[in-house]
Amino acid sequence: MMLHKLILSQLSLGPSAIMSLCHLAPESVYSVAPNPDRFSFRADVAHLAELEPYFLRRIQELAKSDGQPIEIIDEDAMPGLANYNVTNPVHESEKFLRHRQETIAKCQELEPEQFLHSGHHPVLGDLSLADCLRLMIAHDLYHVEHMAGIMANFR
Repeated sequence: MMLHKLILSQLSLGPSAIMSLCHLAPESVYSVAPNPDRFSFRADVAHLAELEPYFLRRIQELAKSDGQPIEIIDEDAMPGLANYNVTNPVHESEKFLRHRQETIAKCQELEPEQFLHSGHHPVLGDLSLADCLRLMIAHDLYHVEHMAGIMANFR
């Protein structure tokens, strides 16, 4: 299997895991934020749903041409941030899945060499389109671990 196909197959795992956690979690954990520097369970899901279109735009820009600058996504300036803690995690997980399916569909249209297109991120340095997809998978896992930890500690 070519590497880009493996990466694309893994991109669907995060939204699936998030949806499962949302369906398994009792509502009593939705607003739990065990650390003031981290999101609550419900805010984690809303954040992922809101962030996905930003990731898709980044990928589309890199796919257009090699050498594109990669903008920093200012998560603190996201329009939905103020409402994260009043969202419904199940609905937000469904939105996240729909957005991710769109991202995967767009990536499936790319030629294999486009996954090697790279750009410069001001903090992370040079990243290929494939690297950006790997970072999305890691970002998903970061939130899956956090949400699972909330569920385990606050039953």
